[in-house]
Amino acid sequence: MKTLDGKDLELVLRLASDLRANPELGFKEIKSSGIIRSYWERIGLKVESYGTGLKAYIEGKGVGPTVALIGELDSVVSPDNPMAVPNGNAHACGHYI
Repeated sequence: MKTLDGKDLELVLRLASDLRANPELGFKEIKSSGIIRSYWERIGLKVESYGTGLKAYIEGKGVGPTVALIGELDSVVSPDNPMAVPNGNAHACGHYI
């Protein structure tokens, strides 16, 4: 895996903004998972796909515990939510508020 720097942080913030602006419903996150997969492969991660779900491996340099990071890409139909896009979908999780 390549060492990440400030340019990577800028890209990750742009990707996050794009994902929030284009919410996709569960099991239909085709564009979203493609964006994430492309970025992960670009930085050298081994990626496996499970439908629209993804799993990546980050290899450490030594023996030690394994850490799992989990993220959700799906949105919900929420037309009254102020964060909803014109199709009524929104990433309505509390961590965006």
